[in-house]
Amino acid sequence: MAWPNANVANVMIEEAISNGGWNAVLSSVFPCPAYLVIPEQQMSPRRFDLALVRVADTQLIFAFEGKGNNFNWDNLAGEVQQCCKATRSQGFQGKNYGMGGRGPECIFLEFNGTQSSYVYVNNTGVVVTGQYRQIYHITTHQAQITAILLWIATKV
Repeated sequence: MAWPNANVANVMIEEAISNGGWNAVLSSVFPCPAYLVIPEQQMSPRRFDLALVRVADTQLIFAFEGKGNNFNWDNLAGEVQQCCKATRSQGFQGKNYGMGGRGPECIFLEFNGTQSSYVYVNNTGVVVTGQYRQIYHITTHQAQITAILLWIATKV
């Protein structure tokens, strides 16, 4: 599957279309049959716009929450954190991950059970976590988005 181009990015205004673009990205980095991108996955008390599942062990890799291109980044980060909370099984002590898309842009979060950190590529090209929120664009940051998604896959 091809990575979305500028024509796709230009129409990623409303939430449903934005989710379609990000679904293409997730399906490109995590192809079927090894992975499934599941729309509208219910994980009480939340429903994720997209959930990425590893087929071999049915492990939920992370949840994606999408919004139209006018949504507030702080609110989106809060919603992604709520998605991360919903994916945590009883007694889980590790970290889990989420992605938020706002139109053609996105952020990534790591959640440790009590607080979130952003996941980003630092200026030396290494994926790290911290309080710095880096916003990535679907067409101009393909390498960074791919690096973060692959890094997350090694953590779960």
